[in-house]
Amino acid sequence: ALRSESEMRVCNVEELVQKVTDTYLPFTDAAKLAEIPHAEVLELAGAVRDVEAAAQKAYRETQELVTKRQIEAKAAGSHQDEFAAFRSCQEKLRHIQALLGTSRPLPAAVEQQLAQKRMADEARAKVNAVEEKVTKACELVSAMSEGNPQDDTVGNGTKASPEVAEAARTNASTALKGVARYLETQARGGKVPPEEIATLQQRIREFEGKIAALAAELLTGSEKGLARGYIAEVDQRVRDAEDMVKKAVAVASPFLAEDENAGMVSTHIQVRDAIYAGGKSLGCAKTFLAVKKIAARRFTDAVANPTL
Repeated sequence: ALRSESEMRVCNVEELVQKVTDTYLPFTDAAKLAEIPHAEVLELAGAVRDVEAAAQKAYRETQELVTKRQIEAKAAGSHQDEFAAFRSCQEKLRHIQALLGTSRPLPAAVEQQLAQKRMADEARAKVNAVEEKVTKACELVSAMSEGNPQDDTVGNGTKASPEVAEAARTNASTALKGVARYLETQARGGKVPPEEIATLQQRIREFEGKIAALAAELLTGSEKGLARGYIAEVDQRVRDAEDMVKKAVAVASPFLAEDENAGMVSTHIQVRDAIYAGGKSLGCAKTFLAVKKIAARRFTDAVANPTL
């Protein structure tokens, strides 16, 4: 089993090295290379470097594995055929190392453009990461503004509280500033094509506009959340008062009936207590409503008017 695994891994590396050779083949004939469209040349060059990197990684991992298995076989007192197979694997790996060490130069202009492409890809990745942060902040603020008190959440289940939304906005704003500085540095160094830099900086400006707008929206959303809470609390107080008044009416109804034969199931004390409790609950609800109305008047007009 140790021998079979090692031989299989070496075979896989040999296939990768052959793929490197095949991929690099177009660059060995200058005449044919001149006939290939420039965009395709860049694609081929990128493929060469990618396959080379994969082959180098597979070689290192296989070299470690074969050496480890060879030591294990020696410790287990394996047959000489096993050692011969491992020696064969090591010889093949030395040959592979020599092939991978062979220089495969690309045209200078292509190398430069590949470097620019790598830098452009890195810049795009940074901008895309910032876009995700901005989008998350917008979703949190929107959920806080439009949701309900029991379920102000976004798609991933994050609670859209004012604190969480503000933290997301701050995080996105900080990331935006960092990427903006990064793009300025790349623009000065000329490492990323100017047209790519211009496109990415335009996206950054759009994100900055969204973040700036979130500040006002966050305030409005926070006020809307408080307003929803006020309304829910007042509604509950009113319902409680309504229940107490209904109870008082039910207790006192026999005393209000015109039929003198109606059963007096409640005592005067019970009626008095029920009426007192109903009146007290109603008074507390009125006071609570007045307090919340005063608090709601401190909101901006966009939130205060519909709330009141």
